[in-house]
Amino acid sequence: NWHGPFTWSQIDAAAKNPGVQWSATHLVQQLKNHDPKIFKNLAHSTVEGWIDRSGNKPQWSEAALRMAELSNHQGHSNGGQRGVFTNYPDVEKEIIHQLESLQEVGATLTLVTICAIVLTMISEKAPEIL
Repeated sequence: NWHGPFTWSQIDAAAKNPGVQWSATHLVQQLKNHDPKIFKNLAHSTVEGWIDRSGNKPQWSEAALRMAELSNHQGHSNGGQRGVFTNYPDVEKEIIHQLESLQEVGATLTLVTICAIVLTMISEKAPEIL
């Protein structure tokens, strides 16, 4: 899910880089250079579909922004699983902030590291989730 909070924040930040200039190809290249494992399957044609070029300057399309806003939410109330952080949005935001901060300074984020951060944050801020 490219519109999940962790990946979308990186995509959005890369789009704002002056060197990218809303080029889907340059955007994907930058993301793959920054984190080849996460973005290895992201295609420039996918990103191009998210860009609205109808105005004076390119921007994210309404559909792309809506998907990012909905993130991992289903967007409907027809059932299905709810996220573990549905009732704990502050914990979710703090986890995302911690992971993004580490990623921004170039720290290697392995599955073990990510799990440790998530479990630590839950243990400290909402142990009832465990």
